Amino acid sequence: ELRPFGAVTLDTTSEDSVEEAKKQPTVTMAQLDDAGLLLQIKRLTPRIDVLINNAGVALRSEPFGLQKSAELTVSTNYFGTKRVTKALYPLLSDHGRIVNVCSYLGRLAEVSEPIQKRFSDPKATEESIDNLVEEFLTGVKEGDYKERGFNDSMYSAYGLSKLALIAWFKVLAREAMADPRKILVTGCCPGWCMTDMSE
Repeated sequence: ELRPFGAVTLDTTSEDSVEEAKKQPTVTMAQLDDAGLLLQIKRLTPRIDVLINNAGVALRSEPFGLQKSAELTVSTNYFGTKRVTKALYPLLSDHGRIVNVCSYLGRLAEVSEPIQKRFSDPKATEESIDNLVEEFLTGVKEGDYKERGFNDSMYSAYGLSKLALIAWFKVLAREAMADPRKILVTGCCPGWCMTDMSE
């Protein structure tokens, strides 16, 4: 619907799509959820002033099964958003902005206290957060994610992916503070919004 206005899309789950898109910049507004479109971004614009990360899927366990739903959700919401952000980060202008659209379901209260401490550790690293995400996925695969301290709800993978993203954005914000371009990394939670995907 937005293509006439210059919107483009990119598949955040595809490493090749993201790498290809890094080679050629794009327009002011881009919906990044279709293969190969990061390429257009780099071709059409020499810099990005604001990157808004709003990737998100919230799959129920049916029709895919819990493991596949968790993998797809985390792949899109966490790993995909990281992939796109890292690919586009070099294109951010001086005083550029990265805005992460968060979710109420990405709360620390949704995981056990030991997991909370690891997510909220001020010295957390990208690797330590990735490890938590992998622990969740392993727990889903082995059927013991609840015992490992992760939430057991219909949207546990969604909440975990958003919590991990918030934690990673804190890491990115620390790194951005040392960037001479003075990039600002922020997050916001707009609350529930009616969209084409809403029920």
